[in-house]
Amino acid sequence: MIANMSVKTGYVYDDRMTLHQNAKKPDHVENSARITVPFQMLKESGALEDCVNIPSRLATDDELSLVHTAKYIEQLKQYGSLPAESMENPCKIEEKWPSYISNDVFISSSVAVGCALQLTDAVCTNKVKNGVAVVRPPGHHAEVDESCGFCFFNNVAIATRYAQKKHGLKRVLIVDWDIHFGNGIHNIFSDDPSVLYISLHRYDNGDYFPGLTEGCIESVGKNQGEGFSINVAWNKDIMGDSEYKRAFDSIVMPAANQFNPDLIIVAAGFDAVVSDPLGDYVLTTDMYAYMTQKLLRIGTGRVILMLEGGYNAHAIGDCLVACTRVLMGDKDQRINLDIKEPCRRALQTIQRVIQCHSKYWKLKD
Repeated sequence: MIANMSVKTGYVYDDRMTLHQNAKKPDHVENSARITVPFQMLKESGALEDCVNIPSRLATDDELSLVHTAKYIEQLKQYGSLPAESMENPCKIEEKWPSYISNDVFISSSVAVGCALQLTDAVCTNKVKNGVAVVRPPGHHAEVDESCGFCFFNNVAIATRYAQKKHGLKRVLIVDWDIHFGNGIHNIFSDDPSVLYISLHRYDNGDYFPGLTEGCIESVGKNQGEGFSINVAWNKDIMGDSEYKRAFDSIVMPAANQFNPDLIIVAAGFDAVVSDPLGDYVLTTDMYAYMTQKLLRIGTGRVILMLEGGYNAHAIGDCLVACTRVLMGDKDQRINLDIKEPCRRALQTIQRVIQCHSKYWKLKD
């Protein structure tokens, strides 16, 4: 097994990420079943038998500080010894399902980052060819000094900075297919041309969470990072496979190929899947498999999937199994998409993105 490790897919998971729970509302949508059920489904599928188990660990303060302020890190640490009624949530935005604080928020969030970094190490040193991190709490909404949208530490952003600092990577592509705009990732890298951030998200003219103008099509980054933030910001209609495939083929793939990344990290939220209770979109499991398959053809082919949103545990599991089998190169994994002409609003969005980024990238009209 050791001799063939370089051709295998890696995975990472740690039960300590289940400790963070909402004591007052155990049925809160962001709960431990979001990782326990999908991880069990991965095991039962047999996929993990041919993958490499990457050991987990806690992230260090220095690693967390690659993105977050020391004051914010200390604040989350202090929650371990505070009574629940005295905890103040450093939450950027209130929403229908507000973020909650627990005594275990620091350890669970720190382990999630540690898992992400362990897998990043394994991929960057060619111990595995690619991998999947089954982690929570999610991270893409987390700002440098504030929590937001169930997120506390920005797993993807920290892993990106870590890959650049420790492994000397020059270019990292982040593809965020969570249905919500990843404001934290966008803001952290908005002026950085070494990171291309592409987000496909529901925007609804700013009415959909997190409802920030940074998520609009015209928000392209700033200063040296101008053009390195691409927002495929969907408006109003219910989007599905046809719309996402057109956007992926017309925008994501051309820009990604021109960027030629050393590493691709996917903020892999599965809340646009048809059965998600919050997302209301209708993507199929096969669409996530298709997007994963396409990303494997870019640059070095080093792809890491890090779980973000998704609030139907079994649907997350179905998607993770399909995507993991694609990462493995499983020839028995069939991708069947029923593709039609995308809806009018989707075509308008895609055309606006192409026009907005025409001076930065050659996209496919």
